Amino acid sequence: MILPNHLSHSLHKQKQERKTPKFKQKLLASFENFRNTTLVNAVDKVVEYRYAFMGGVVALLLISAATLVGGLLKFQPFPELDGDIAEARIILPPGSSLSQTEAVVDKIVASAQKLDKEWTEEVEDGNPLVLHITSQFNANADANESGPHIATVRLDLLGAESRNTLIDEFIDAWREDIGELADPISLVFKQPTMGPGGRAIEIRAKHDDLDALKAASIDIQQYLNEFDGVHGVLDDMRMGKEEVLVKLRSGAEAYGINGQLIANQLRAAFFGQTADEIQVGVENISIEVRLDKAQAGDLQQLANFPIILSDGSQIPLATIATLDFQRSYVRIQRIDGLRAISVFGDIDNTKANSTAIIRQFQQDEAPKLMQKYPGLRFDFEGEAKDTAETGASMGKGFLLGLFGVFAILSYQFRSYLEPFVVMLAIPLAFIGVVWGHILLGHSLSMPSMMGFVSLAGIVVNDSILLVQYIRHHVDEGDNVHDSVVKASRERFRAVFLTSMTTAAGLLPLLTETSLQAQVIQPLVISIVFGIFASTLLVLFMIPAAYAILADFGLVHKHEEI
Repeated sequence: MILPNHLSHSLHKQKQERKTPKFKQKLLASFENFRNTTLVNAVDKVVEYRYAFMGGVVALLLISAATLVGGLLKFQPFPELDGDIAEARIILPPGSSLSQTEAVVDKIVASAQKLDKEWTEEVEDGNPLVLHITSQFNANADANESGPHIATVRLDLLGAESRNTLIDEFIDAWREDIGELADPISLVFKQPTMGPGGRAIEIRAKHDDLDALKAASIDIQQYLNEFDGVHGVLDDMRMGKEEVLVKLRSGAEAYGINGQLIANQLRAAFFGQTADEIQVGVENISIEVRLDKAQAGDLQQLANFPIILSDGSQIPLATIATLDFQRSYVRIQRIDGLRAISVFGDIDNTKANSTAIIRQFQQDEAPKLMQKYPGLRFDFEGEAKDTAETGASMGKGFLLGLFGVFAILSYQFRSYLEPFVVMLAIPLAFIGVVWGHILLGHSLSMPSMMGFVSLAGIVVNDSILLVQYIRHHVDEGDNVHDSVVKASRERFRAVFLTSMTTAAGLLPLLTETSLQAQVIQPLVISIVFGIFASTLLVLFMIPAAYAILADFGLVHKHEEI
């Protein structure tokens, strides 16, 4: 359908060409004037003061890197997303009844319903802010255990694009409205994490002494709680249900009693024993006898439990045995032959940064604790470990990609120096990545680094265009100074249009508010601002670098194959 239309126009050419609109004429004239005058003069000056210019670019690159070291630009493994799910994760002391857990859940649900009524007024269409409330018992993503003492309350909110409220603001209000509850040992309000599966803060301590390990855990928790924006700090070594240690008194053997006899009778009383079986039709029904729940749940009455002697007489348990009521840990983990305990914490990314907190802990607190508890060791898990592994993998891929680019350019240019000149555009892109994130108020993250890695194959295209034309003019007999100026002028349109169209196609993603767009926005920031920076600097840095090579006699004509 398209080809015949084009053929029709070609066969019926108009005698007079259409007149170019005035605004287009002015635009083209301004563009040509900028290219032939402003750009040429700027490149000429840069080549004249090439060493000063290169020094300035290197200084800008170092300043950009210093923003990360100095903390002006924060790094977090995965960007903070404004999702649509909020959770309250509850852990009560082991042994708590289901009714106790339900009472805590009811308070949390009531608070969520109250906030829903208050905050719904800020929704544009008047739709409820909280769409669904779900209570799950025996479920908690932060607990490595099960039982009636753990639960999760989940809220499904309106999508980010349909509300004016940030989910972090709602979670903060929910946390403040609940306040401090007496029953839970842990109550964490958060939105489920996307990206790296690890927790924001996870410090694992290892030691051969269990008491020293628990004391170190308490010190770590106190240290983390001092940071504003850190909440939900707890460890995974929690006390279990109340237990009774039964030990025979001296002289109990005189009654014909041993430990096995007492153990069998206690087991039968608490867990039941088959007293009889009756047959109903074709089915056998077992009749078991055990203590009722009220008696079995009252360990304080255990002292009066009657022990049946061999002659049929009874004697209270406390007469022949001592009862030691105690609690032990639910779980004791061993790693590398040492007992281990993990301390967890969550982060409000608007107030704190997990990477900075971990770094400060390593520098300040960890040495003090290792001196206080000799033999103590630390591992850093969670986001810190996942980020290190992902970064190492990404770094290997990045280096492999750079080698591939260098190999292709070396073969194409038949030179080992000119590929380095072309690849100067890659560190220039990092300048744009850093300042783009600072300008838009985003933290640097793993998607940001993925965007920078992908830039390595994009920004070199502009450099290739310039180097190819510089080589062409040098081969025609022009001196290096004239060659770089001519190449910058001639290829400015191609470099400008190639880069700007790529960036313009991605810019609309930065205005999106949907969750899907938020995931890739750091990547888009890296690509867009990296292209802006490299395009601007490549037009001047490549000529300056070529002129410096000429100063050392490293630029020469290329023989045709």
